[in-house]
Amino acid sequence: MNNSKGVVPNSEHYENALLCINNGKPVLCEKAFTVNAGEAEKLKNGVSYELKPTD
Repeated sequence: MNNSKGVVPNSEHYENALLCINNGKPVLCEKAFTVNAGEAEKLKNGVSYELKPTD
């Protein structure tokens, strides 16, 4: 998979971006890419393993 487009509510952007990052996929999010500063900071700082990577 080279890319995907996820049409989800803003409240789900963080989880979807995190799944992509944890699986080595590039991420492009529209605004607002997270619903709070804490989620934004976690994505900015790199990979987070809050969610298990998928196969």
